[in-house]
Amino acid sequence: MKSTRACILPGLLLLAAVSPAQAGLRSPLAGQGDFEFVADMPVFPQEGETTRVDFTLRLDHHQMRFRPAYGHPLQAEVELRLKVAREGMVAVDTTQVYEFQAPTLEVAQSSQRFELIEIPLRIGAGNWAVTVEVTDRQASREGRRRRIHATANGVLRVPVAASTPTMSDPEFRLGAADASLPNPERLYGVVQDTLDAYFEIRGTPTGVARTLEVEVLDPVYGGMDRQTLRFEGRGEVEARLYRLPLATFPEGNYVLRLRPTWIQEESPREYEFTVVWKMGRFADAGGDLLLDAKLLFDDETLDRFQKLPRAAQTAMLADFWEGHDPTPGTSRNEVYDRFRERMAFAWRFFGESLLPGPLTDRGRTYVRLGPPKDRDVRVLPSNDDDLESAITRVHDRYQIEFEGVTAREQASKDDALGGGARATERDQIASRERRRLRGRVGSEGSFELWEYDFNGDPLFDEVENWSENIGYRFLFVDRTGDGSYRLEYSNVATRR
Repeated sequence: MKSTRACILPGLLLLAAVSPAQAGLRSPLAGQGDFEFVADMPVFPQEGETTRVDFTLRLDHHQMRFRPAYGHPLQAEVELRLKVAREGMVAVDTTQVYEFQAPTLEVAQSSQRFELIEIPLRIGAGNWAVTVEVTDRQASREGRRRRIHATANGVLRVPVAASTPTMSDPEFRLGAADASLPNPERLYGVVQDTLDAYFEIRGTPTGVARTLEVEVLDPVYGGMDRQTLRFEGRGEVEARLYRLPLATFPEGNYVLRLRPTWIQEESPREYEFTVVWKMGRFADAGGDLLLDAKLLFDDETLDRFQKLPRAAQTAMLADFWEGHDPTPGTSRNEVYDRFRERMAFAWRFFGESLLPGPLTDRGRTYVRLGPPKDRDVRVLPSNDDDLESAITRVHDRYQIEFEGVTAREQASKDDALGGGARATERDQIASRERRRLRGRVGSEGSFELWEYDFNGDPLFDEVENWSENIGYRFLFVDRTGDGSYRLEYSNVATRR
């Protein structure tokens, strides 16, 4: 099923300044929200009042919710809304629904499988605000409370038609020249070790040659390649495919710089792309970068991360893991491997209707601290005392920790050494907390009590030991009965 609906909405949009020489998008549009997508919009100037813009969006399989459907083993359904507008004018406002099938659950969940949505557009010259919104209709139906969606915003520049020959933006591609696909992610390395960039030049008089200077730059080390492409002037439209082997390029972000020699421009046109060689890094670059960042970075760093283009986000995560590699110089990063293992476990066992497993309260705790020593699960509590007892076990200093030894005995020793006042203050705080939570007893559903030895198995060494020697404890409660467990109390200052 695929439906299309176009409409015009009023409104004023403030547009960011764009260099006069820069057409299209310098970096891909990165969708953010409940999941991720990547979109690109290369511009191909043509005669007339409007110009061709090839909108391409990539959506990875593991980002979508696949469910059994009649006539197909598994099916996902997404709604795409694309709006291109400026003050007082709307060029495009379209909503379309797409269905994708997967033969098996493995294919549906694979981080290496993806879908491409391509929409050819005709847009007039000028600077345009672009809004892309993708909604997972399957997941939204399950969530019921809100739409599960992600959005991206950017500025598209469509140049004014010129009397001199015009050149298109590069369209980054994957695959052989005779069977290539658009590569809106602009990601190379593991899957393809050759950069492919497709250009078109229009309006060259027959027999009049033109040249295009092409450079690939490392933002830190400078030039990596420089070539001159020659257009012979053999027709109204000429096409070229710039191909550059990348086998000797280190991982990182690069800039493709173009300078048409026949056009007087103050600055060259620049477009970003990324190279990654390690499979784990490729999974990061092609997967849900924002989800990883939410688990790894504090609020200030996360805010900075979200403002970066996707290529820079990939590099930022790569730098983070290099800084947390316990065995630098080897092929493995043991901390990264543990992170991916825990993420996979959280995806499978802690997912909720509105959140992926790693972002739920239980998933976050599991990723940061590993599996608990003890996990008390009560799916159908027999009475109110079950939850009240669990609340007491979370913060009670006097629970039995080892057979024949009680924490109360240790507290008596603390009192003898002058620590009684501090212990009394902690007891009063715990008592108030018990009274507060006890008022909610009676509306509970299922709950889980997780207990760790000391501070568990933290992913990073810098995780401080927040608790005393009784160990970390976390109480997750499902108040609504729909499988959404919330962390209601713990004896440590958790990272949220």
